[in-house]
Amino acid sequence: AKPAPLAEAERLRRAIATAPRNAEAHRALGDLLLSLNAPAEAAPVLDALVRLRPGPADSWRKRGYALEMLGRFAEAEASYREAFSRAPTAELG
Repeated sequence: AKPAPLAEAERLRRAIATAPRNAEAHRALGDLLLSLNAPAEAAPVLDALVRLRPGPADSWRKRGYALEMLGRFAEAEASYREAFSRAPTAELG
């Protein structure tokens, strides 16, 4: 049997393949991939999330974190700035 996180990632990828505009599945998969220290896989998922649902600051923060882990610092900074502009008083870390 596959480890639970990998099975969950596959389930979420199937959900996204079936319903590509499912923002909640993108959020859950992005979170899972970040928790598995897989920023290269998380970044495109989080890119799609902020395109689908640009409102939540937390999505931009998580995207910034994934990009930062990949050494894409200018893009990460832009994403963090977007997060801050959407929730300047919120806890973003």
